[in-house]
Amino acid sequence: MDFKYRMSMRINEIYFKNYSELKIPIVKALSNLEDLEKMREMFFDNEEFVAEYKYKKEEPVELINLLEDLIMYYKLGKRLDLEYKSDIGKATSYAFKRGNQKVKKILDFESLKNEVLKEIIDTLKELSPKSYLVGGAIRDIVSNKAFKDYDFCTDTPYIEMEKAFESKGFSIISAGKKFLVLNVSKKGFKVEISNFRKDTYSFGSRKPLVERATIEEDAARRDFTIGALYYNLSEEKIEDPNGIGMLDLLEKKIRFVGNPKKRLEEDYIRGYRFMKFIKRGFIPDKKSQRVVRDMYPIIHKNSNPSRVLSEFLSMNMVWK
Repeated sequence: MDFKYRMSMRINEIYFKNYSELKIPIVKALSNLEDLEKMREMFFDNEEFVAEYKYKKEEPVELINLLEDLIMYYKLGKRLDLEYKSDIGKATSYAFKRGNQKVKKILDFESLKNEVLKEIIDTLKELSPKSYLVGGAIRDIVSNKAFKDYDFCTDTPYIEMEKAFESKGFSIISAGKKFLVLNVSKKGFKVEISNFRKDTYSFGSRKPLVERATIEEDAARRDFTIGALYYNLSEEKIEDPNGIGMLDLLEKKIRFVGNPKKRLEEDYIRGYRFMKFIKRGFIPDKKSQRVVRDMYPIIHKNSNPSRVLSEFLSMNMVWK
């Protein structure tokens, strides 16, 4: 399915589920840019509508975001495909702009509700201008999906992080210290903060030596391109060190970072994770898919059963 069709189907799904009584000619609106922009204006300008439908499972903001994304598609006028180099540049530029707005809006909103989250973000910003929200949260927010966990990444030395959060009354769990991962908690709310890392594997070993690294090296060690997006807390913008994560998210494509075989040998459970994203509607990158298929007997043999079960259970969860 192409981008326009996927977006249209999702908008129709939300509309007919929650807003059909408004009798908006959405099918007609989806067929031309002029009506689509009028529809967007109606949602933005109608405060009573937003207030009335705020209790709905799908809040109006998701519909507005999807409309914005579809308008972007119409303005480009072509499929978001690699053969259209100039359009891809416009598409990804727009996606970064919209993504920045979405993440900022969510963090501002969540910080108002959660003073501990706000304190964590403020502390990280004080420690370094190179502190980021990273991974699945960025992927899900940009995709208008709910997310569960906050994972942060920074270039602040581990010891300095420990001291800073301890001085502000946070409980510190240093069990992940050898992996440069710090868990902090306060009033029942906890998050994981890590340093930028690189993994070095000795021959025949699957246990890496973990060292501090640059953001580029940290992004290169992650499993999928769509999970290697970083939101700079100080500059309020998304960074994509691998250069293809945002495009893959636009295209809803699941692709390993770098060499698929190497990523799988580092952690065979990634093969099941790859299948999970396909089950959620992502299009598999052909090279990644071929490697997973060819390596499946090894993946199956070397994966921990409890972790496999966990991935299979999450495959059946609706990505909302």
